[in-house]
Formats: sequence, structure tokens, C-alpha cells
Amino acid sequence: MSHHQDLRSCFCVPHLQHAYKPFITAVLQLLMGVALISLNPTEAPKQAMDFLQWPAMVTILVASWLAASQRAKRRKLAFLGFILGNLLWIVWGLYVEAYALALPDGILCGMNIRGFMKNRTATQRGEPDAL
Repeated sequence: MSHHQDLRSCFCVPHLQHAYKPFITAVLQLLMGVALISLNPTEAPKQAMDFLQWPAMVTILVASWLAASQRAKRRKLAFLGFILGNLLWIVWGLYVEAYALALPDGILCGMNIRGFMKNRTATQRGEPDAL
């Protein structure tokens, strides 16, 4: 059993609904990643790059939630979140040589910049449901 599996089993919460377990596992892994980076300073740069995928994932999930908002300001934040998440995925993808991940994220980043600009322009014109 690996070190990560041992830590995950320590935080098992049986009384929570099954639907929340993947989210809780991801948050715990995120916290464990922060702890692991601080444990071994000589491995910190590599661990920081390995850890980068977690903020990228959380950023994209939060942006996805905000994108469904009926408020234009929240949608603008969503596009900024998507852009940040795409940039994080590009950096991580290039680091692990996952070019099939980095390339589409570069394209998506361009599309999200376009969406942000269109939403910003429509918001300035006063359109409440601008996309």
C-alpha cells in the first residue's frame, strides 16, 4: 500500500453520502500535496509541478459553476477562471510532456479569451444576459 493510500484511508468518512466522497478525496489529496511539498525541500520544485494539476482542476470546476450564472459579472469571472485553469494545464502538460493535453488547452484558452472579451463588451453595453 502506498503512502498516499495510507493517508486517504485515515480520512475515510463513512457517514457521508457516496456522491461527496470523490470531492472530499480530491480536497484531501490537495491538502496532502501541500503537506508533501513542505516535507522534502530538495524535491519541492518537482512536487510543486506535480501538485499544479490540483489547482488547475479546482479552478476549472469553480469556473464551470460560475459560467452557469445569470449574472454577467460572474460569467466574466468564470472566463477568467477558465483562462487561468487552461494556463495551469498548459504548464503542467508541457512539464509532463502531455502535449495532447497542452495543445487543446491552448486552443481552449484562446476561446475563453474570446468569450471574456465578448462578455465584457456586452456587459459594458448593459446587456444583463450577455454571453
